[in-house]
Parts: sequence; C-alpha cells; structure tokens
Amino acid sequence: MLKCFERYEKTELRNIVLLLIGQFSTMFGTQIFGFAMSFYILSITGSATAFSFSLIINFLPKSVLSMYAGILTEKKKKKRIIVFSDLVAGIFLLGVTYFDSFEGQSIITIYVAQFVLTCINSFYTVAFDAAIPQIVSNEHLMKINSVNNTIGSLSRAIGPVLGGTIIMIIDYKFFFVINGVTFVLSAVCEMFIDFNFNNPKNIKKYATQKDGGLGNGLSYILKNTTIRFLWIYSLIFNGALYFGLIVPMPYVVVQSMQISAQNYGIIQSAMSVGAFATGLLLSLITSTISEWRLLKISSLMLGIGIGAIGVIGAISNNNNYFLLSIVLLVVVMFLLGSSIVLSSVATTYLLQTHAANEFRGRVMGTLRSSANLVIPIAIIISGILLDRINPLLMLIIFGFALSGLVFLLAKYFAVLDRGGGIVNLSLHSGRTPSKS
Repeated sequence: MLKCFERYEKTELRNIVLLLIGQFSTMFGTQIFGFAMSFYILSITGSATAFSFSLIINFLPKSVLSMYAGILTEKKKKKRIIVFSDLVAGIFLLGVTYFDSFEGQSIITIYVAQFVLTCINSFYTVAFDAAIPQIVSNEHLMKINSVNNTIGSLSRAIGPVLGGTIIMIIDYKFFFVINGVTFVLSAVCEMFIDFNFNNPKNIKKYATQKDGGLGNGLSYILKNTTIRFLWIYSLIFNGALYFGLIVPMPYVVVQSMQISAQNYGIIQSAMSVGAFATGLLLSLITSTISEWRLLKISSLMLGIGIGAIGVIGAISNNNNYFLLSIVLLVVVMFLLGSSIVLSSVATTYLLQTHAANEFRGRVMGTLRSSANLVIPIAIIISGILLDRINPLLMLIIFGFALSGLVFLLAKYFAVLDRGGGIVNLSLHSGRTPSKS
C-alpha cells in the first residue's frame, strides 16, 4: 500500500495532502451552506423569483470579475491571492454571524453574503486553477485534477443531505459559522503549501506593462489554435449542458413524466454518483489516455444522453414501460455525470499544460467569464422554448444535433490528438508511468 507514495517527493506529497484537506473542507462547507440558504429562502418567501435571484447572483459577478482575476493572478503571487481569499471569506461569514441578528432583513443578508462570496470565489478559483501546475509535478497533474473533481462531486452529493439533516438540529445562523470555519481551515492549510515546487527558475516574470492587459490575454487565446479551440469547446459544452439538461430535465421528469419526488431524488443523485465514480476512476486508471479523446467522448455522451432523456420521456407514456423508464433515466443521468467530469478534467489539464505560465491566469479567467455569460443566456433561451414547443421533441432534436456536431468535428479532434500531449495516469503501483 505504501508503494503508491514512492513516486512522490516529500514536498509534493505534503502539497497534495494540504491541498485536498483544504478543498474537502471548503467544498463541503459551501455545499452545506448553499443548500441551507436556498431552503431558507424558499421556506420564508415561497417565491420562485426570490430563489432564481439567488442563482443569478452566483453567475453575474463571475462573468465580470474572472477576467480581471486572471490579470491579478499574474501580477501578484498566486499563494497570496488563494490564502487571502479564503481568509477574507471566513472572516466575513463569521462577522456576519456576530453582527446580524437574523431579524427583519435576513433574506437581504443572505443575498449580500452570496454576492460577496461569489466575488471572492471569482479570484480564488482562477488563481487556484492557474497554481495547481506549480504545486505538483507534471506527471501527477491530471491525477490531482481528477481527485479534486471527485471531492467536488462527493460534496455535491452528500452536502445537501448533511445540510438537510443539520437544519433540523441548529439555527440557520450557525451555517454561517460552519462555512466560515471551513474557509479559515482551508486558508491555514494553504499557508504551508509550496507554490514553487514545480515552478522553473527560468519562467518569465510578469514585468512588462505591455504584456499585462486584458487585450493581450484575449489576443493570446485567439492566436493559439489549441487554446482557442478549448475556449470555443467550453462555451459550447457549458451552453449545451444548461440548455439541454440542467433546465429541461427537471421539467420533463416532473411535468411530462409525472415522476414522484422520491424517484426524482434518485434520478438527480445518479448524476452526482456518476461524476464521483468517474473522478475516482480517472485518479486510479493505469493506461495512458488521450485528453482530446476524453473531450470527444464526453461531448458525445452529453449529446446522446440529452436525446435519450427525450426518448425515455416519450416511451414513459406507456404504463407498461414506466418502471423501465425510471431505470433508464438513472443510467443516463449516471453517464451524464461522467461526461461532465471527463470534460472538466480534460479541459482543465489541457489549459494548464498548453497555456504559457505568464498567460495562464488570464486564459483561465477569460474562459470562466465567458462560460458565466453563456450559461444565463442558455438558461433563458431553454426556459422560453420549453413553454412554446414539446420539451421531449426539443431534447431529442438538440441531443442528436449535438452528437452530429461531434461527429463532424471528429477529424479536428484527431488532428489535435496527434499534435497534443498524452495524459499519463497511473494505478497505485510501484511503477513509474510511461510517457508517449
């Protein structure tokens, strides 16, 4: 069992342990906090508009701030931004607990807290993604991204369950305390991480003002064929995910198929289980896998999965196939959860390895800002269309159109595959992973 650690240097192993403890802490704290606040807003106001507003708060600040966070990431030390972000978030939440009595304006307090945390998170996430290649060696980069995704999937699956249980025991005020403490714990862990472990001494310093603008970062993306493709791919994938799955799936399951709340919960959780299982598998798999192939497979899975939900919804009208429909939906949602993780891990790895260090922050920031602009647009368009056309037909057409687009781009994926790097993933054995 101890052989799995032989390939890691002492400093790298310490970095990984501290990083994962911090991520585990904040991800679970944030999921518990998010569930509790959403439940509180709905239970107090009973308003879908009030709930929707809380969702919009999570997107809009990121769409504006992420690009500037990328610039700041290159001007300042990434470690300072990461540690400072977690500390400020933790102190802010603990301060809200101390100064606010939760009387009268509690909903406004929650909105303000969500807004501030989203702004802080915009800087933290960009700096964190850009810093990971400096924390671990190149051969373990893909693995740490996979494990990080696994923790995120696990927190999304278990966090709401824990939140729902804790709600019955403690006052809402203490969810601010819980999340605040997790942020502070994460900051303490990050203080002891060596952010220069894999940072070559000859890396160009961020020194010239000429090189430091947002326009230069966008120009770099547009001129770099690989990164430009990843940028466009991310916009399409995220837009398709929200347009064809996140918005219409609950509507189809609850309204069109008339599935019970219990079965709906099982179907929803299947996506988180699929994401968790895939992230875990990617961190353990022994063979070399083309990252471009992962992108192609994940996109194809998304398209076929969306179309399949429409087909399953259609056959569920026959009572003889209703139980089968639920089983098939669970399988499809599991695979869709897998596709999201495959896409996320491969895209992050490719951006981390193909973007030059002096541009990595701006690349990450621009990509996140663009995605957070596309998502609300996709949500609005999907909602409008669901009210005007048959939702099942919409999913079938869109799903198979997306699959067709992937087949049309198959040659382009193959060209990038031949010219791109190969992701090296290794099983927990004593072997050194091979490189190709």
